[in-house]
Amino acid sequence: ARKVNDVEVENLKHLCGLVENCIDKWIRFDLDEDR
Repeated sequence: ARKVNDVEVENLKHLCGLVENCIDKWIRFDLDEDR
């Protein structure tokens, strides 16, 4: 699964919203292990 700060990403628009609205100091991207 692809996640940003432990939130599963639904699509590209959702990803943009997660990044733009992040108030944390760091952003963690969890990507598929096989890529």
